[in-house]
This record gives sequence, structure tokens and C-alpha cells, in this order.
Amino acid sequence: MNRNKYCMAVMCMLLFSSNIAVAGPWSWIKDRATSMWLSYKRWNIPRPRLIEHQMMELGGKKFEGFRYDLSNDDDAVRMLRKKLHISGIYLANGSDVDAYKKYLQQIPMPEQYIQNGFDINLDNSISGCMERLFRQMGSQLIMFDTSPVEAAYNQIFWELEKTLPSDFDNDSSGQKFIDLITQTLPKKDETNKRDYVIGHYLNLWKDYSLRFKHNPGLIKAIKRYPQLKMFS
Repeated sequence: MNRNKYCMAVMCMLLFSSNIAVAGPWSWIKDRATSMWLSYKRWNIPRPRLIEHQMMELGGKKFEGFRYDLSNDDDAVRMLRKKLHISGIYLANGSDVDAYKKYLQQIPMPEQYIQNGFDINLDNSISGCMERLFRQMGSQLIMFDTSPVEAAYNQIFWELEKTLPSDFDNDSSGQKFIDLITQTLPKKDETNKRDYVIGHYLNLWKDYSLRFKHNPGLIKAIKRYPQLKMFS
């Protein structure tokens, strides 16, 4: 069994790393091989488990919070959380941070989340956490790495995308994906540079996604932006 898995892994790596230009179905074969390889290496990555979802109003100000189970975190996930301050607690975009701080004065944060990077004074919104994670992922060519670090990126990213509202699933145009990515970028970037970064981040989203891997809206969004292709 182990030998068969090893052979499949080697075959997939050879297929999608090859630069041979062959007419016909070669691109399709490489795409399928890449998909098989990614599915194979992600099989044992823990799926995020939401343990608390709050929608509250304090003093006329509203916030929506999400808290995920940390019991399946390994050392690589814990280190990445601490480095990026993505602790497994997220605020929905548009939540009132002052109201959330007031709430935490009444019900303190569990220590395990503080140990894993939570800081009330940082941006714990979904877009803020995505910005830090995308910036880190985009700076490293690790898409086809099988290390624990790669699995950590997947695990945390799956938490973030699971937290997004259901209207992302029904976004046939892809505009919601684009809007969220745009929120993660500095406003001072040049337009051409922003377009390439948006395209790059949308591709990262599709490559790492669990929830939106085959979402037609995300695929349409990707096609609207210039692409930086790693393989041809």
C-alpha cells in the first residue's frame, strides 16, 4: 500500500513539473495530476471545527465572532498562528471592535488562544487575517511541498474560508472574492501591481481552497486578472 502511494506521488510530481510541450491533452493530464497530488497530500490535514459563533450587540454596537477548536493543532500550526497572530478567533468584517473589546472584559479570552497568537489590539477581522496569511503564502513557492508548514497553511486557510458567509457560495460573478481580496491590499499600490497581486492571491485561494475549489465564481474572478504562471 505504501509503495503504491509512493509511486502515485512520484508520477504526479513528474507530470506537473515537466516542461515538455506536447500537443493534445498534455495540459489536461498535468492539471489532473496536480489535482490528484494536492488531494493526496491534504487527505490527513485536520478539517476546521467551529465551536462558537456569536452575534451580539452591546450599547447599540454589533459584532460577530467565530472561535475554532485548537485541539488538532500540531507544532507547525501553533508556530504559524503565533507568527501571523491568527489564533483561530475571527471577527466578521464590519464588526465593531470596541464592542468586542468590551465583551472580552466581561468574558475573558481562553488562555490557549492568547498562547496561539491572539491579540485584541491587532486586526482580527477575516480580511485582516487573510491579508497576513496571503502575504506569507505569496512570498514562498511552497505549493507542492509536503512539509508540515504547507499543511499548516492549508489548515488555517480552511478556517478562514469556512468563516465566510454563505453568499460566497452563490456568487456566480466572483465579485465577492475580488472585493475581499481587494480589502487585504494596501490602497497605495499602483493599479497594475494591484491587478497582478489580486490575480496571484485569487490563484492561491483556488490552490489552497477546500470550500471553493470548484466554485464557478472564484474561477470567473481569476480569469479577470493577469496571471503569473509557475508552470506551462
